[in-house]
Amino acid sequence: MGTVFLGLRDNGAWLYDITIDESERRRGHGRGAMTALEAQVRALGYDSIGLNVWGGNEVARGLYRSLGWDEQSVHMRKRL
Repeated sequence: MGTVFLGLRDNGAWLYDITIDESERRRGHGRGAMTALEAQVRALGYDSIGLNVWGGNEVARGLYRSLGWDEQSVHMRKRL
């Protein structure tokens, strides 16, 4: 149905990738995976998770925002 790639470090957890199979999207699996991931990371004693998300990925950004994540930086580029 999907995969989660999480790294744990001394200063926090980092979500490197989360992928839900295309045929399973928009059924709440991403939200469920993120909620379970947060609980597991908290149980391991970490108090934060970081991640990067592509600027054009509004579906993922909307999901993260709805789960209480806030943007820490925005990287921009202009092609000339």
